[in-house]
Amino acid sequence: MKIIVKTKEKKKIRLWFPTRLLFSKTIVRITKKYVKPEMIPLNHLASEEEVYVALKALRNMKRDHPGTPLVEAKSAEGDYVLVSM
Repeated sequence: MKIIVKTKEKKKIRLWFPTRLLFSKTIVRITKKYVKPEMIPLNHLASEEEVYVALKALRNMKRDHPGTPLVEAKSAEGDYVLVSM
C-alpha cells in the first residue's frame, strides 16, 4: 500500500507499507485489544470473522488489481492525497 501526499507548496510525502502486515489477523487482534470503542466507534460493529473476510478481499484486490486507488482527494487549497494498493 502506498500513501502519497502533495501540498500546494510542492512538498511531497510518500509512504509505503507492506499490505500483508497492515491487513493481517495479528493487527486485527492488537487493534481490538488496545483500541477503545470511544476512540473509533466503528471498531466493534463487525465481528472478527467479518473483518477477516474483508481483509482477505483487500489482499486479493491488491494481487488482482495492483495500483487501484482506495482514496483520492484534492482539497480546495490544492493539496492532494492518494492511497492506493
